[in-house]
Amino acid sequence: MTKPTRSKKPTAKVKEDVATTTTRVPNIEWMKNPDWTWSLIAYLTDHLVFRLKLFSDSTVDATKEGRSKAVGKDGRPQQYATLAQHVFATESTQATYYAQSPARFVTSVETQLRRLKKDYGDHCKTIGNTGAGLHPDNIVPGTPLANIVGTLHSQYATKPA
Repeated sequence: MTKPTRSKKPTAKVKEDVATTTTRVPNIEWMKNPDWTWSLIAYLTDHLVFRLKLFSDSTVDATKEGRSKAVGKDGRPQQYATLAQHVFATESTQATYYAQSPARFVTSVETQLRRLKKDYGDHCKTIGNTGAGLHPDNIVPGTPLANIVGTLHSQYATKPA
């Protein structure tokens, strides 16, 4: 007695539809694009109430300045989204990617602000330990403090044109 053989079903061909494939948004390179950071800083500088809401306005500061405390009704994700839109929606190299995946840019803005805050804190600690309160004219060239200040200036002081 012979075994019956099964016939194989034809396999379905995988359609290679280029239109349905999505490409991943490239990495958002803040270090290679300092204009983005300056754009963030400019927005935060120009929009005081927004900045106070984002970074939690202090009741003590508000009272001392004779104003009411700024309280954000929008959550931080919405505020980061506003910043991401400001920086990337019209940026020639990133606008298309921003439109494709705005959430990725929102996360990137949040990460960049956290990084800047951490760097600022680290630099304050370093300078605080080596001579906080010195006037820039009193810093002696060649000293460890002068080297630290020189490093900070090379990183942050030159705003791109």
